[in-house]
Amino acid sequence: MEKVSERREEERIERKGSLMVSDVTADYYIYTQLGNVSENGMYFESEHSFKPGNIIKIRYNNPPFKPLPIDFHVTVQWCRKLSEKESVLSYGVGVRYI
Repeated sequence: MEKVSERREEERIERKGSLMVSDVTADYYIYTQLGNVSENGMYFESEHSFKPGNIIKIRYNNPPFKPLPIDFHVTVQWCRKLSEKESVLSYGVGVRYI
């Protein structure tokens, strides 16, 4: 089996916790499960799918990097369906900080 190349530019730090995520046009947040973070983005799991290219709002009460505010916007880079073996949640989402 061929190994998939790693496209990440920076080190990912495993970090667990809850995030509140919202479409920029919505007045409500949904809870998601944080998986990892880096200086340029993060990965979380959700029951909701997000379209790549969309901008979403994230509220994070315990940011891993000091310059990161509690409320910030990100761009969805990718979203994929997760199997039951991978997670109890339905989708894995990779985002980039704006």
